[in-house]
Amino acid sequence: MTEVEARTISNDSEIYTKNSPSPRYQELLEMYGSMHKDGRPDKMHKDDSPDDTSRPEKTFRGGSLEKHIPLIATLIDETCAKTVLDFGAGKGGLYSAAPGYPTDSRYKSLPEWGGVVVTCYDPGYEPFSGEVEGCFDGVISTDVIEHIPEQDVSWFLDDLFSRANQFVYIVAACYPAAKLLPDGTNAHCTIRPPKWWKGQLELAAKRNPGIRWVLCAEEKSIFVLADRRKLFKKLFRKGIKSTLFKDVSSV
Repeated sequence: MTEVEARTISNDSEIYTKNSPSPRYQELLEMYGSMHKDGRPDKMHKDDSPDDTSRPEKTFRGGSLEKHIPLIATLIDETCAKTVLDFGAGKGGLYSAAPGYPTDSRYKSLPEWGGVVVTCYDPGYEPFSGEVEGCFDGVISTDVIEHIPEQDVSWFLDDLFSRANQFVYIVAACYPAAKLLPDGTNAHCTIRPPKWWKGQLELAAKRNPGIRWVLCAEEKSIFVLADRRKLFKKLFRKGIKSTLFKDVSSV
């Protein structure tokens, strides 16, 4: 058992909150901050090619949002949302500046979402790390929740729900990440099956009633991880199965 594993287990009986998160949560924030600045420590920068995905500008770029844009657009249309908070936006690489805002601000837009103003927040990325006040019509969080220590998941979900007026959209990866953190551990620190994540969302919804939610749980359903190196990246991605869970009781 590693020191990190021992520390995590010893803290299982403790209750953590947004104002008092687990020690591991704080450690992870520091590591993600360093990866945003320095790139991936598990891969050496081979050259100055802009296609090198280990470089800082490519690390946590925010590209995982892409395939969820149409589903989120549907939620925006159905709830007449005008404002969205992207919680854990990374570098927000898919967004353009929102009309009337500087290109380097945290306020963004997407053509598929019409006139919605997206506020980007990511505690590990300095330009978007400043605390966000108030509530938003929708809150989205993609490629984030599995990076949260299990003992912090409850308060983290409550924080997301508390910021939403209409809906919450969450993506949970249920498999190990390709990235390793500076301490050598896998970037996905909470790997649980879809039904476990569904249970967590249901509990959060009970604690924060009146908010519509959608959970997209992603699994590696065709190929085992040991086969990954034998596959082209595009082919491997076809082995990811997405399952949608929805709460429409508040609609």
